[in-house]
Amino acid sequence: MRWYDWVVAASAAIGGLLFGYEIGIMAQVLEQESFGCLMGYLDCTQEDIKLTASGSFDKGLLMAVFQLGCIPGAFSMALFLDQIGRKRAICMGALLYLLAGSIQAASTGWIMTLCGRIIGGLGIGALSSVVPLYISEVAPTEIRGRLTTMMQLMVTIGIAIANAINAVLSAIDFTSDSETPWRIALGLEAALGLLLFVCMYLLPASPRWLMLRGKEAKALQALSNLRREPQHSPNVQEGYHEVKQSVEQARAIGEGTWKQLFTLPGIKNRALLAMALQMFQQLTGINAVMYYCTSMFQDMNLGADAANYASVANAVVNIVGTFPGMWGIEHLGRRRLMVYGGLLQAAALWLTTILLNVNTTLEDGRLPYWRLICAVITIFVFVFAFASSWGPVVWVYQSEIFPLRFRPKGTGAATMTNWTMNAIITFAWPSIQVQLGTWQFAVFGVTGIIMALFVMFFVPETKGKTLKEMDTVFGSSNTLSEKAADVPYKTSY
Repeated sequence: MRWYDWVVAASAAIGGLLFGYEIGIMAQVLEQESFGCLMGYLDCTQEDIKLTASGSFDKGLLMAVFQLGCIPGAFSMALFLDQIGRKRAICMGALLYLLAGSIQAASTGWIMTLCGRIIGGLGIGALSSVVPLYISEVAPTEIRGRLTTMMQLMVTIGIAIANAINAVLSAIDFTSDSETPWRIALGLEAALGLLLFVCMYLLPASPRWLMLRGKEAKALQALSNLRREPQHSPNVQEGYHEVKQSVEQARAIGEGTWKQLFTLPGIKNRALLAMALQMFQQLTGINAVMYYCTSMFQDMNLGADAANYASVANAVVNIVGTFPGMWGIEHLGRRRLMVYGGLLQAAALWLTTILLNVNTTLEDGRLPYWRLICAVITIFVFVFAFASSWGPVVWVYQSEIFPLRFRPKGTGAATMTNWTMNAIITFAWPSIQVQLGTWQFAVFGVTGIIMALFVMFFVPETKGKTLKEMDTVFGSSNTLSEKAADVPYKTSY
């Protein structure tokens, strides 16, 4: 019953919604004067409130500590995921996010907020590593890629929800120095964490993990629950034997080590490729745009209200753009989407740069209004291109290229790379914005071209490949090749 497959995937992918909400809400909270004054990056002693001397650094640090927390969160999953299980790991991530939201909503200053953001990062780091893996293991083969992209779709929905909540709170007549709007906004993180915990508590555990732990009867029951068929039905029995065979093969080969991940022929190239793709995903510039979109639009001389409206529209474009990616990942393939995405993102940002910087000023120093509108549209095109390509594809790609024995460590290493680059860019970007102004978009215009070329020359297509075919595509040691049967790697159960 396909409807239940989508319900399971969407429920687990609420983990992505939490991250999206974090991106969207902090982009808005950072611009609120009462929050900036409490955190100390705004000088509120004068009538003309402005950034302190270290204001850009402080804003970047406040954002980056979240990503720094994500790194050990993802790493812990690489170490302990097979011991604690996918379902339990997601529940733990949800509880950490709930705690983080509560701490930030009640914050009395800089230290308390930093602690809340680090705890939230631990939770999101764990979720970003586990959720795509859980979905790929419980999803039916023929729609596995599409269901795994639910993670990215929920990220975009989370961003849109955050922008909508900010718009509602902005419309309420609070006093100018009120802390209520951002405390409500951050407190809702706790509610979303509770929602994920409840949903995951009601879902089945991964049959593959249950089999791995020797719980064969529970694995059969989980398969029956997932497929909405009796345990004795042919579909459930077929899935059960496939899972059992794949787990027995993984046990025969033995668990992969960290040293083997980066030294074993046919494995180290997969690890390095997954890490490179996650690095490039951040070098698209998407999180710099999404985290700081409000201030970016203000740098383009849009008014405060217009910048907020543009941010909401940007979030909607992000959602809409994900749907072509969900279709294209199974029809066009992973590689083609990444090439198209890199080139279109680069073209959009170069157009943005030209519109904002080349022979555009009027006598009073402002940009012509039509140029501003066109520049905003090119930003929307950039976001659409990312959402339909590099956003969902990279997560799907890394979840399917590793053999079972290396899957937790391989996906963990790649996810840590993502969060490390995310932290670096998030921390540095406020200062880069100040230095480069509207030329900032050219930076990611260059990286978009580089990443498209990288995919063209170094990234093989993996759509529909079996485990044995993956070994052919990436190469493999004799030990792996001899022990790996031609079991479809895309067998999700």
